[in-house]
Amino acid sequence: MKTTMSLVPNIMGMIVGIKVFLASGIVDALANVLSPVLNVLHVDAHILPLMILKPISGSAALSVTTDILSVYGPDSILGRTASIMQGSTDTTLYIITVYFAAVGLSEMKHAIKLGLLADVIGFTMAIMAVSIFFG
Repeated sequence: MKTTMSLVPNIMGMIVGIKVFLASGIVDALANVLSPVLNVLHVDAHILPLMILKPISGSAALSVTTDILSVYGPDSILGRTASIMQGSTDTTLYIITVYFAAVGLSEMKHAIKLGLLADVIGFTMAIMAVSIFFG
């Protein structure tokens, strides 16, 4: 019970932060800024919101994946890429915040860097796998 009560402020802070982040329109602004880079790499820009949201919020990322699957279909290149990204990456920032708070650690710098690097590798490998097997 003590651990649960110590985690509540961290979880509530993450939930409020995620809601503010999503409502601010930052995701759309980042997608607009980064879409030319993705076009050069031959990556569909519609996948970018998923790549931005997945490390932050699993439910927001699942919502984006659901939208992609309903618009483009599960067997499309975009649908397969979104599905692989959804399954091969995790909500890094949420996990680090909750787990580090549970054990009382405050130095997260290296864990965040490695977690986000793992997400980037997962996104890259998802794009490559779909390109190789379905491209």
